[in-house]
Amino acid sequence: MNIFKSSSAADTGRLAGCLARSGARGSIIFLSGPIGSGKTVFVQGLARALGLSDIPSSASFAIARSYRGAGASLYHFDLFRLKADEMRECGYEEALQDADGVIAVEWPAPALEYFPQDRLELDFELLPDGGRRIRARAGGAQSSQLLEKAARLWLKKTK
Repeated sequence: MNIFKSSSAADTGRLAGCLARSGARGSIIFLSGPIGSGKTVFVQGLARALGLSDIPSSASFAIARSYRGAGASLYHFDLFRLKADEMRECGYEEALQDADGVIAVEWPAPALEYFPQDRLELDFELLPDGGRRIRARAGGAQSSQLLEKAARLWLKKTK
């Protein structure tokens, strides 16, 4: 597990950028944490770093949105209101077929059994000083490699 400290929305976006530049294509990223903890800000940073022109907003009312760019796609799922038995209707299977796509899932509890274990799980925690603590766990070889590369980039950027 890696722990990242974000002092601002810009820091959270930089962390997303580190992941994107570390080879996030084909990855699955689960984002957990309370409302307002930076999950959507992270997804926005991911979109910018992937070079997408459309920047995601909170998907709470849409459940699933996809953003396509020249070299990558971003699939943004916000499952806050979804029940596990409704997963098949949200389009996750199409996202899994896109080898160059990055899948970002906010509120992933209903999706745990539908996505491969080799995924990155980020848990956002609000800190008393207004910052965020982001705990990152990798569930397999691909996500471990992604996390390791991103952590090295993060350290370079925060020095």
